[in-house]
Amino acid sequence: MKKARTDDIYTSLLIQHGRKPIEDLDMKRKERLRQYGRVSGEPVKHNQEIFICDTDRNVVKIPRSVLVTGKAGIGKTLFFQKFIRDWANNMLFETQANLQLPDLKFAYLLTFRQLNSLGDDRVTLRDILNRSSVLDEHSNIEDSVFEYILDHSEEVLILIDGYDEYSKRNFIESDWDDRYPNSAHEEMPVAALCAKLIKGKLLRDSVVMITSRPDESDEMTSRIGFDRYVEITGFTEEQVKKYVEKYFNEKEVMKNAVMDHITKNDNLVSFAHIPVVCFLMCSYFEYLLNEPVNTDVLPVNTSEIYFEVVNMFLGKHDKESAISSEDTLDKMSEFAAHLLQERKFIFALKDMKRFTLEEVKSLRANGLLHCGPPFRKSYTETTKYFCFTHFTLQEYLATRWFVKRKQIPSHRDNVSEMIFQFMSGILSKQKDEFFMRALLERLDWMYSIRVGVLPKLPKLLKLQCIMEYQEKNFAQRIVKERFHQFCDRDGVIEFEKLAGADCTAVAFLLDVIRTLNANKITGEKQGPLQQSSVALAKTLTLWKCHLSETGLRVIYKVLEKKHSPVTELYLYDCVLQEKCVHLLGESLLVSKLNELGLVEALITDADVVSLCQALKTPTCKVATLNLFRNQITDVGVASICQPLQTPTCKVTTLNLGLNQITDAGVASLCHALQTPTCKVTTLDLCQNQITDVGVVSLCQALQTPTCKVTTLDLCHNQITDAGVVSLCQALQTPTCKLTTLQLSHNRITDAGVVSLCQVLQTPTCKLTKLDLGYNQITAAGVNNLFQAFQTPTCKVTELRPGHNQFIRDSQSWLTYRC
Repeated sequence: MKKARTDDIYTSLLIQHGRKPIEDLDMKRKERLRQYGRVSGEPVKHNQEIFICDTDRNVVKIPRSVLVTGKAGIGKTLFFQKFIRDWANNMLFETQANLQLPDLKFAYLLTFRQLNSLGDDRVTLRDILNRSSVLDEHSNIEDSVFEYILDHSEEVLILIDGYDEYSKRNFIESDWDDRYPNSAHEEMPVAALCAKLIKGKLLRDSVVMITSRPDESDEMTSRIGFDRYVEITGFTEEQVKKYVEKYFNEKEVMKNAVMDHITKNDNLVSFAHIPVVCFLMCSYFEYLLNEPVNTDVLPVNTSEIYFEVVNMFLGKHDKESAISSEDTLDKMSEFAAHLLQERKFIFALKDMKRFTLEEVKSLRANGLLHCGPPFRKSYTETTKYFCFTHFTLQEYLATRWFVKRKQIPSHRDNVSEMIFQFMSGILSKQKDEFFMRALLERLDWMYSIRVGVLPKLPKLLKLQCIMEYQEKNFAQRIVKERFHQFCDRDGVIEFEKLAGADCTAVAFLLDVIRTLNANKITGEKQGPLQQSSVALAKTLTLWKCHLSETGLRVIYKVLEKKHSPVTELYLYDCVLQEKCVHLLGESLLVSKLNELGLVEALITDADVVSLCQALKTPTCKVATLNLFRNQITDVGVASICQPLQTPTCKVTTLNLGLNQITDAGVASLCHALQTPTCKVTTLDLCQNQITDVGVVSLCQALQTPTCKVTTLDLCHNQITDAGVVSLCQALQTPTCKLTTLQLSHNRITDAGVVSLCQVLQTPTCKLTKLDLGYNQITAAGVNNLFQAFQTPTCKVTELRPGHNQFIRDSQSWLTYRC
């Protein structure tokens, strides 16, 4: 297996100003945020950007404390290794004028894994720095050098990797280090030294950088303020492709085969965003494709990838060894499980007592174990520590042991959600449905007691486990039996805070429901309760998700299939990649969606063009289009007006509230509303920039016989009494069909109310609901309204003239506080 160059596998970064701490731990359906959340920030194109003063936030000093976060396997350790190498090669910073950057002459790389082995030993700062993995026995810090470091701490860079693996996190997060003096010459526990370095109590002007998983760092960041926060996000889809190209650079045929397989399997693309997994996949595919094979049978599930990779490591070495790989693997699995339960990530040779020397040699040679750099226990003594090639490999091997023992981990075993996904995949090979059901029941129990080891949403993790099990009939039975866990009584399937890779599980659920719906339609025997429940699933709602093209594509594909019951799609406060809306437009041509909501999704005029292309096609079924709270201007409105006038467009409800629409955009809309082919009956233009001029245009359209609008929302605009006069002229025309009018939060006074009262009494006025709340209406205006309502010709049954709502029941009015 080839060596992976650091430069080839290096990951992208986002600069982020703080991470929201985990809160609401007792919420019913959300224990904690997932390890990887939505990140807002700008890409870091070069290391120096981490240290540039943040003038936008009035920060004038160079960041001296930096927290680097990212989930397991995302490349945090790799980032530090490259960082220290760039420093050694004088490539850490690009020389640019007018940039204030630190002048770093000393750099030390430490790991919390190594520091764990020191326990509570009392050491000095010099002792710790001398244990840096980039130093050797000839690099001890002499007295004169150490004194120079103390006097010029601004020239020192200290990198400490793996805070989430440190056993003394509570010490660092507390004030216990205050028990010891802030002296670089004083001996104190390792945790106290680390705390003082991180908090700037030692080497006050040095640059200290820490890596950690996000969840484990949240408690620290709530107590310790860092100058800069950096999150490693891993590979994008394009970076996965580039990595594959680099990996197979000299093997064109193999490169094309692997590239084709990965790009047409969305599971693999999303899985490969973790750099180490991308490397493992390429390694396995290279190994497998050295012999003739059909790429269609390459594995696409998480557990199967690890199964094949582990077997590849062992298989290559077993050609030269007489040791049974299965026996060794069982021993390794038991060892991994015990380490995991003890939360240990590194170990020495003495810890591997159950292994023979030949087995240890075999494990080191086949790649499952990684030997770390020499660790200096003292000035004269060094030792070597081992770890698994990657922590997820340790998790996978531990899972083998759990399954072999028929043991389902509890909340006391300190396991992550990946353990349960791995278990599901292994159980799939054994076809053990009974144990699989027990696993799902354990998940139910663990969520019921609100344990903190499972950060994912309950139904998301269950879906990923069911998907890993890879048995369609089993999945259908589970979804039928537990349908209420995935879909509420109103037929809404709802997820929040998903990443692009999570969309595969959502698509899996939709496809299972689609199959159940197809079975019901084709007459296969179903229980009456399940039939009605499955048929009820009609709405997919995603909240606050960071969605990629790949993730949305897998969802769209299911929605396009025959018998998909979902007809409504709503995306609320989601971050969409550049081409997501374009893909949605293509899907609308073949899906059954009749309601589409892209609310607070940063939709622009360019995105609107993609949607409009679909809306005008005969096969598009969208009747309700909700584009509330976006970035649509008059230009986008002009684009929307084009399909509205086509005979094939089916839109009857249009919500353009809280955008950037002015009177010019309203004029374009009014032109469309007057065309006989326009079918819009409900129009929401609240919270825009519409004045009385725009109201005049609307009134012209409302009076035309071809205009079909019955509900109009103009709340939160700039409408005055003059605009009300124009509306009244339209309302009294026989051709005006308006029955609901919302004018709250405008600039209407009692004078405007007088105009309204006159028109409300005319027989031709059809208004039944009127909202005038939060205007400038006095008690006199309210009295005028009630006098108008006494006339037999007034049809209003619901009125909101101020802070109260009035509903007429027969001859009496009931008052409700709003």
